Amino acid sequence: MQWPDNAFWDFSLQVYGGNGVPAICLGVQDSHTADINLLLYCAWAGALGHRISAADLALAKEAVGRWHLEIVVALRGLRTMLKTDQMGCASDTAEAIRAEIKSAELNAEHGEQIMLSGVLDKLRQSGGEDRCAAAEFNMRFYLESLGKGLQKADADGLQIIAGIASKADAGSA
Repeated sequence: MQWPDNAFWDFSLQVYGGNGVPAICLGVQDSHTADINLLLYCAWAGALGHRISAADLALAKEAVGRWHLEIVVALRGLRTMLKTDQMGCASDTAEAIRAEIKSAELNAEHGEQIMLSGVLDKLRQSGGEDRCAAAEFNMRFYLESLGKGLQKADADGLQIIAGIASKADAGSA
């Protein structure tokens, strides 16, 4: 599939490729049931100088909530299940199917990011904030909205991601 150019996707690849970022993201995904695309969206908005409001976050969640739950999470569940239970299928066949599901999951995440990138235009506050501080604020705000509280490791991880995000090419929106 030929994907359209997308500044948010490009930004996310840069940030996610940063030292320690995958482990941090997977950690908050597991501990907070966080949507990493929303976390990265918050970092992206911050890297563009936007501090998001509760209404902004609600708009982003609404834009992708159903897609994330019914497509991305469902594919992740299938992929994870096949890792530990091949249900009588030959190992090599199950692994090939799992690889295809992983590819579909990544494509679904890409689609979610394209959906989210359109939400940034609707932000109620103009840019101009310090990029690192805004990215950290936005990500913290998102995780706190999930209701599980932040641990020191979470806060430290968000600082790392915010630092990387503030130096990444966020494009323009």
